[in-house]
Amino acid sequence: MYKITMFLGALLSIIGLISYAISAFEHITAALPLILGLPIIYCGWESARSPEKRKLLMHIALTCALILFLGSFMRIVTMGPHPDRKELNKVFSLWGTTVITFVLIGIYVQSFLAARSGKTVAQAAPKAAPEPPSAESKD
Repeated sequence: MYKITMFLGALLSIIGLISYAISAFEHITAALPLILGLPIIYCGWESARSPEKRKLLMHIALTCALILFLGSFMRIVTMGPHPDRKELNKVFSLWGTTVITFVLIGIYVQSFLAARSGKTVAQAAPKAAPEPPSAESKD
C-alpha cells in the first residue's frame, strides 16, 4: 500500500511541478498537486518505516487526495466544454490530477474496508462464484 501511495504521490508532484513551470511560475494553484503530493509521498514513506503509525498516515494521505480530487474536479466542471488552446496545460493537469486522486481514493477505500472486515486487501478481492452442484452428483 505504501509503495502505491509513494508512486501516485510522485506522479501528482511531477504534474504539479510541470504545470507550475509551464505557467511561468505565475499561478500558485498550478502547483497544488505538487504541494499536496509531497505529503502523500511522505505519508507513504513514513508508513513503511513506522507500521504502528500506518493507519494515521494513510488517513492523512487520503485527506490530501480528497482535497486534490474535489478541487480539480470542481475546476473541470466550471471550465466548460471547449477550453482555449492556451489552457491545454490546465486541462491536462486537471484531468491527470483528477484521475490519479480518484484511483488513489479508490485504493484507500478498498484497503480501509478490507481492514475493517479483518482481511488483507488481497483476500478482499472478489473471488469467482462457486459452481452449483450438478444434477449428476445427487444420489
